[in-house]
Amino acid sequence: DATAATTHAVVHIGPHKTGTTSIQEWSRRLVTELREDGYEMPWTNVNVSEHSLSDGAIYTGWNAANFAHCFQRADYPLRTRYPCLPALARAGEEIAARRKSILISSEEFDRFTADAINELKRYLTAGWDKIAIVAYYRRYYDWLRSQHNQISKTKTSNITAALGIFRANRTERILRSPINVFLRRVSQNRDYNDTQRNFETMFSRTLAFKSAFPENLLIMNYYNTTTDLSQAFYCDAVPNARNACRAIREQIADDPVLANAGIHLVYEDIAYRAHRLGLINVRTQEHYYKALEMIRHHQEQTLGLSPYGFTLQCPGKPVLTYLLKKTLHYEKRMVPRFFKSSDGEKSLRADFRKQAKTSLCHVNVIKTVKTPTWRRFFESMKLDS
Repeated sequence: DATAATTHAVVHIGPHKTGTTSIQEWSRRLVTELREDGYEMPWTNVNVSEHSLSDGAIYTGWNAANFAHCFQRADYPLRTRYPCLPALARAGEEIAARRKSILISSEEFDRFTADAINELKRYLTAGWDKIAIVAYYRRYYDWLRSQHNQISKTKTSNITAALGIFRANRTERILRSPINVFLRRVSQNRDYNDTQRNFETMFSRTLAFKSAFPENLLIMNYYNTTTDLSQAFYCDAVPNARNACRAIREQIADDPVLANAGIHLVYEDIAYRAHRLGLINVRTQEHYYKALEMIRHHQEQTLGLSPYGFTLQCPGKPVLTYLLKKTLHYEKRMVPRFFKSSDGEKSLRADFRKQAKTSLCHVNVIKTVKTPTWRRFFESMKLDS
């Protein structure tokens, strides 16, 4: 009897910069398979055009921010930008009334107050038989690197913005600051104290969810799986999602680039610097993508080097000491059993040593493009052919 089947409420709470966007994008792709598995999402049952939004407000769709903010207080600041849509909460109640399971994903949950968490708990307990709160854990230094990448891409979040910077020959860089400078200021609590506070907030909110849902919180560890993180979510964190799991496995296997799309930011830096020096002339979208791909191919295929095989400026010892101490503290508290395992602290220290010489370092782009090897490369680069 379908009506007697156990129903599940799966709430993915992020936090920010832990692959949340990818999980949400897959929820859009897997709507049919999730329905076959008994899961529905409120945004699929609401026609947002029938509901008015105030000026400047944003409807986020499969990122359930408009659902999440229904549990925050009315004076919560971000409710102005991502307003509560009561129709989404009602759609969730209708899903429960039909004895269907529900899937919700939004990184806005990582900002929930204790009152909001309790409101959400009442809502979920009233509607579904079992609750699963899913949070991802990412190491502090790794999260900072991702955060810096996000800041770096702020001005070039789309091709129009990127080309605007190239065409205007602006004197300011696409990057707000090199990553080694960013990390130093974080460690000194200068300029970037909001970054540290954001991580502390996310960390404390995850622990608050753990307190409110002591038997229901599942922490998905970035470093305890060889599976694609989105695949792990639908195959391991969402109960009985057999069709969704099979579909995501097949799609990733058919097109592995789905698991890790994009091109390394350093190649955009090099293209921009070469453009500013008059070595190349990026005028069109085709030029932009072609330049980045040609630079990547030259570095990785012709020269046989990694994206970090350039002259690097790395963080100093005081910064590295600060980052490692903070990361050890967070990991020990968030995933204590894993921390004590052979894949825990020892693995963390080994990975940190590696990143301290690569991804936590700044590529000296100016020096790179002026070397004879790269100048000859740019002289031979033909973007119009």
